[in-house]
Amino acid sequence: LVACPHAQAHFAFPAPVLAWRENNLTFSIATDAGCCNDSMDIQAELRLLSAMPAIAVSYGKGMHQLLNEDVQSEAIVNELWRIRQEAHVVQDTAFCPSQLLETVWANPGNMHPKMHLGEIVEGAHANLIIMDMNHPAMWSGGLDPLRAMTFSHSAGLI
Repeated sequence: LVACPHAQAHFAFPAPVLAWRENNLTFSIATDAGCCNDSMDIQAELRLLSAMPAIAVSYGKGMHQLLNEDVQSEAIVNELWRIRQEAHVVQDTAFCPSQLLETVWANPGNMHPKMHLGEIVEGAHANLIIMDMNHPAMWSGGLDPLRAMTFSHSAGLI
């Protein structure tokens, strides 16, 4: 299974990545379709995927109901707050940097049994990246290098 969040969002058909994760399915995140993701930026794909739980709250039925009511119901506000808190938990667990990076680094290398990918061993094809963690583009990660590699816009640093 492969998800390309920008292309799938563009066509209003995002992959059910959270369901895949809940069912222990192996999947990869990739870039696709220059018509809707002209940067072909894997970090942008990871950022969008990690934001989808929060986006779902903002564009969900509860928010629509809240915005279209004459009187804002405390029950609806409380329910939205609960759903938003759940979205944060999902972002912190299912879409944490190590989980997201696994979909780019580890899973694709395991898709074809005859390709030796995703390892740093003799005879394997490896992708290595060197980044200046002190560059301002990396500051979005705070002191966490995996968070910085996942959520920063570091294309200019590579």
